[in-house]
Amino acid sequence: MTTAVLRQMLREEAALAGYQDLFFMFAALTLFSLVPVLLMRGGKIIVASEDGEEPMTDKQRRAKTPVRSPR
Repeated sequence: MTTAVLRQMLREEAALAGYQDLFFMFAALTLFSLVPVLLMRGGKIIVASEDGEEPMTDKQRRAKTPVRSPR
């Protein structure tokens, strides 16, 4: 009887320890993968024009530039 009770208590403790380890692994994986994701964020690059126009971002400047020159 004592062995069965002890085995049941050890099984519960092992399950709890397993869940804690799994939670720690997922937390570490989340924090580890968060660093590259934050580094991938693109910021705005402001480009000053030479002809005195309003400053614009690099994306706006590329959209304004024609792909082909007019003939």
